[in-house]
Amino acid sequence: MIVENVTWGQERIANELLLKLGLRVSPRTVRKYMPKTMPGRPRGDQRWAIFLRNHAQAIIACDFLVAVTAAFRSDLGLIDNRGLKCSTLRN
Repeated sequence: MIVENVTWGQERIANELLLKLGLRVSPRTVRKYMPKTMPGRPRGDQRWAIFLRNHAQAIIACDFLVAVTAAFRSDLGLIDNRGLKCSTLRN
């Protein structure tokens, strides 16, 4: 079942076993027997290091802030340091 449906996770497989075969299996048990990576197939997700390398300039260029007003309301802000733009979100 895992090899045929590589996008299914442990919860989905456990539910399919219950629905189709009547077997009540814990998702942790399914995960225990799932291969870490499918042989001959590349990983489908993006690794953290690749994400950081691809988006480093945008991540470094933004700052988040919380400002409390005189009326004790909090404003959330995002500062884009590349263009020195500031946008706020009201709570």
